Amino acid sequence: MLLGITCSLTVLLTGRIWGAVLTHSIYNGLFLALAYVGSVLS
Repeated sequence: MLLGITCSLTVLLTGRIWGAVLTHSIYNGLFLALAYVGSVLS
């Protein structure tokens, strides 16, 4: 939910969608990296 609010505010404040796209991409990348590291270490 916090990611959605952050992306929405980014679009509303800047008037452009690319900041939200970048924010969401970084979030997804971090999630995948943490899931990979967690599976390797366990």
